[in-house]
Amino acid sequence: VLKSCLDDMLDQVLLDNPFDHDSDDEDEKKKKKNATPTSSNDPYTGSLLLKTGRNSNTTLYYTDHSKLHNSGNGLLPDERNELAGNFEQSKAEEEVLRANLKSITATTEKLNSEPTNEEAVSKLEVQEREITELRGELESARELVVNEKRKRQIEKRNSLMTTHWRKRRRLCMDFLIMMEESTEGTVSVKKCLKGMFPPPCYFVVVVGAMG
Repeated sequence: VLKSCLDDMLDQVLLDNPFDHDSDDEDEKKKKKNATPTSSNDPYTGSLLLKTGRNSNTTLYYTDHSKLHNSGNGLLPDERNELAGNFEQSKAEEEVLRANLKSITATTEKLNSEPTNEEAVSKLEVQEREITELRGELESARELVVNEKRKRQIEKRNSLMTTHWRKRRRLCMDFLIMMEESTEGTVSVKKCLKGMFPPPCYFVVVVGAMG
């Protein structure tokens, strides 16, 4: 296959092949001598030269580098500069594309972590129901606010109970003091009220203040 490809690249119109008269095959020499040249407009025609041997293993192919662009010295300065500029421009475009890809990837990951439209709609419906229930509870709580009349009644009742409690406390303290005086200290107010809260001194002070 390689030999066939190389043969296709050969141009038989060039008669100045330096190996035309250096072949080891006599029959090949006769064929080349009788070959009819053909014209070709390809500037690279004849860049591949053939030295034919007795068999395919001894056939050699040579490349004439003088046929190459810029005599085989590579690109011209202008072309080289243009190629370098295009390369740098391509690198800059690649960096921009990579940055865009990174940003798009981050956005995609964020969107994938968020709920879908169906999930968002479902959550919204649940929250709306909860809000409706909370509003109902709030309205019920507002209806339970005590009015001013009820508040005055409770304050009056508390005042009456406080007055009654103080009256009974005073009677109890009077009884204990009288008992202490009658027993000449054998039964004292302090002993009777020991361990009670508030301490006995509180009652004594209060009774003294009230007397």
